[in-house]
Amino acid sequence: MEQSQKNYSNIFFIISAITNIITCFVVWHYVKITGPVAPLHYNVVSGFDEIGKTTVVYELPIFGFIILFLNLFISKYFTRLGSYIGVTTSATSAFVSLLLLFNALFLWQVAG
Repeated sequence: MEQSQKNYSNIFFIISAITNIITCFVVWHYVKITGPVAPLHYNVVSGFDEIGKTTVVYELPIFGFIILFLNLFISKYFTRLGSYIGVTTSATSAFVSLLLLFNALFLWQVAG
């Protein structure tokens, strides 16, 4: 694998890790301002359609970190083989982390 592909892979994983950490802070702040029970799902047509314990919201960053670590191991394995899949998995990890961050920010905005 070329050095530039390794650099891209590392950059995507750094973006993913930073995004997951920001998601943790957003979720922590959301739980802090909403209390023990909060809206968990918002539907454009009917508004809030799922209300529950705020600890469920912590699944967002946990899911992001699971995806990050799985893709990290897959990427390192395929990097040794010289495959472009390493860059693809790291980019996918960054994309999923950004989606989870947007989801947490939207929940925070709607509940606030």
